Amino acid sequence: MILLDTNICIGILHANPKVLGHVQVANEVIGIPAMVEGELYYGVEKSDFREENLVATNKLLKSLVVYHTTDEIMRKFGDLKASLERQGRRVDDADVIIAATALTLDATLATGNTGHFARFDGLKIENWFS
Repeated sequence: MILLDTNICIGILHANPKVLGHVQVANEVIGIPAMVEGELYYGVEKSDFREENLVATNKLLKSLVVYHTTDEIMRKFGDLKASLERQGRRVDDADVIIAATALTLDATLATGNTGHFARFDGLKIENWFS
């Protein structure tokens, strides 16, 4: 299973050829954490082209499986956030939820921000912009 980070979804919306190439050859279920759905709608709401972006975002979301948070994912979130804080490393809650979702589902996270997500031990990541 592959979960897409928000920047990969934006790459799809912008027809980035490298991202689209990865999508075309993926032979696994492709989905997104529910947090990514929220981040996409946030981008729509702050956009100068709200209606156009809303249509495109809704079309993309209909093609993906959305994995909503569960008790298990939220327990993993708490564990990850506390562990990072003990190490003196702060990460936005949204990214911790995305990582917790991928780790709980044993999914690979496709992202353009591999350095950022490398902070999560055991998280499988791929850079779909390369």
